[in-house]
Amino acid sequence: MKYSIKFGRTFKQSIKKLKKRYPSVKKDVEIGIEVLLDNPRLGVLIPGGSGVRKPRLRNSDVKRGKSCSYRMLYYFEDQEAGCIFLLLLYAKSDISRINNPVNP
Repeated sequence: MKYSIKFGRTFKQSIKKLKKRYPSVKKDVEIGIEVLLDNPRLGVLIPGGSGVRKPRLRNSDVKRGKSCSYRMLYYFEDQEAGCIFLLLLYAKSDISRINNPVNP
């Protein structure tokens, strides 16, 4: 099945912000999207996140372990259209933990 990718405004803003420190962020995201298109259920489900997932992306500008990678938050809608909504991208070194802001 062919999936479509939709970039959220916050995702675009986060790429723009990260590009100042990490010049290869766009290339890293493109590689991540290719992997995501092959396996749209990639990454850990965020508890209470209504289906939002957070896979880890390699940061090619920093050569130190997992703690210096990126996290990409996305939502996969597996209906007839098969759409992947990219919500947020952040460097793990900037934000150690994102909690669910809405408690049911």
